[in-house]
Amino acid sequence: MNIGLNIKFTRIKLGIRQGELAKKIGITKCSLSQIEAGKQSPSMATLEKIADGLNATVSELTKDN
Repeated sequence: MNIGLNIKFTRIKLGIRQGELAKKIGITKCSLSQIEAGKQSPSMATLEKIADGLNATVSELTKDN
């Protein structure tokens, strides 16, 4: 399971820039970049914020592809 890639692909599919999503959910662009690259694991609270920002569910972002 690669949560970071799921987040990145969902964000790109929706046409949302990394900086836009980061600002919308209240984290830094650097943190979001690290999460998408798999270098940092998001806390459950952050994962929920990301899911909300992408109009997705946590389970959609954590599913295996």
